[in-house]
Amino acid sequence: MAASAAACSCFASPASARPARPCRAASPPRPATPPARSWPRRTQTPRTGSATAGTAASTPRAARPPTPIPRTASARAGTAAPTPRGVRAPTPIPPTASATAASAPPPPTAAPRTTTPRTARAAAAAPTARRPAAPSATTTRRTASVAAAAGADPPGARPMPPTLTEWAFRLAFAPLEVEDALALREGTAWRHFPAEAPDRYRDLCSVAALDAYLAAGARTPPVTMADSARNGSASVPAEEFARDDGRIDPHRLFRRFDAGATLVVSQFHEAHPPLARFCRGLEKFFLHAVQANVYLTPAGAQGFKTHFDTHDVLVLQVSGEKRWRLLAGQPLPLPTRRTPWDSGLYAAAGAAEEVTLRPGDALYVPRGTLHDAAAQPAGEPSLHVTIGLLEPCWADLLHDAVDLLEAEHPALRRSLRSWRIGEAEGPLADAAAALAPLAEPALMERVLLRFLDRLSADRPALSGRGLVAPSPGPDDPLRTAETVLHHVAAGPEGGAALRWGGGAIPLSPDELEWTQRLAEGATPASLSEGALAFCRRLHAAGLLVAPAAAPSPA
Repeated sequence: MAASAAACSCFASPASARPARPCRAASPPRPATPPARSWPRRTQTPRTGSATAGTAASTPRAARPPTPIPRTASARAGTAAPTPRGVRAPTPIPPTASATAASAPPPPTAAPRTTTPRTARAAAAAPTARRPAAPSATTTRRTASVAAAAGADPPGARPMPPTLTEWAFRLAFAPLEVEDALALREGTAWRHFPAEAPDRYRDLCSVAALDAYLAAGARTPPVTMADSARNGSASVPAEEFARDDGRIDPHRLFRRFDAGATLVVSQFHEAHPPLARFCRGLEKFFLHAVQANVYLTPAGAQGFKTHFDTHDVLVLQVSGEKRWRLLAGQPLPLPTRRTPWDSGLYAAAGAAEEVTLRPGDALYVPRGTLHDAAAQPAGEPSLHVTIGLLEPCWADLLHDAVDLLEAEHPALRRSLRSWRIGEAEGPLADAAAALAPLAEPALMERVLLRFLDRLSADRPALSGRGLVAPSPGPDDPLRTAETVLHHVAAGPEGGAALRWGGGAIPLSPDELEWTQRLAEGATPASLSEGALAFCRRLHAAGLLVAPAAAPSPA
């Protein structure tokens, strides 16, 4: 019997003052069933007046009722019994994994199936079977009755603090509702978000943080400089600000900065914890990699010439002011890293619109949108963080699909017979047989599961533990670490494994139920006999934390 696998990664809907925490995941292959995700929307009407759009941008759907919004990424909706939420955090964290049953990890050739998990609290309100057979529609971390109330907290209940994902979403896209933010990502319109408060992003980055980073022995890369006043490329040669061994020379760097060059620190989220947590929250929401580059531009200067980016970006203005020009049209629709900007191929033409970013403002710029930016002549230098939304494209998935199939299908390993090019029975006659495996229905499910595995393995770990991590006792409250990317893959006949950057942990039926409970928060003693050893294993791996030890998102 062919094995199957399910993949899930959960996140929270930034819906209301005390939003619901939904989970995004995968379900058994049902090609005829369209993807579906839903969770209660917030009851408040979004503040559309605090956001403005570019010419092509659509305005937020402000008057939408608080009905559930469909949401899927790599998931298809399930059907029958509720599926326990596997690996997600409790009270203050967004759910992160779900599954359908328990025992061993799926074999590499298994056709993954995706499930839409229930949250721990909802599952507790409606107990889940020991060996759930099929996934159910998504509910929220609140009980079904509370969810039906569309956002109201139970009488006397304390408002729960935002999860990491909710906090990151609000900081990035407020006042948009989830559905509107997703529509923005799926379109080609840029959008300006005026500041709700000028200090909105001050905790993410600062000039003082950059000074400390440079003083600690920064190197190139990731530190670079740019100056649009240069002839040809705007990139400043490394020898003008760094030593021969790559270490930054502060004296030369300061001299170039004072002369108008922009300081660029790429991948600053790998060195600066506030940005690391912010990027992780968005990674758990969008289920793809997110990075943070920082730009400090002297007053009146411009770092880069007109260009487009090959991924969507969200610009967060921390301090100072910067004037942005955004040109209409895209010279190359939907560019990727394999089709980068080339000034010799793509002309910077088209009508331009201007917007000035002030502290607390944000600007969403889709890939392919021509733009440039200059700091205002008067005042302080401009400091902004560019959040790179590194979504894969279909070409990436097809590359992965061929990699998976090459070991399984001899037709893909067959010689091209280049010496027969031009003959009737040459390479073109073999093409149909070689490409046929790409049409297998379960292939994309396997590729998506592989994508989730690689996402967990390739991104910064952000473990839930430190060097000294005493083992928890039976009465110690624990919950899933919200900063760790992980998901649960369900195999045949209820087999399941918790998959994360550190590998795969097989789950028995009891352990699968415990992971569901731990997503909401529980003590080992409250689970059942044998749970203490399991909790200690996950705690040692950095997958469980004590709630008191987990820092708040903000």
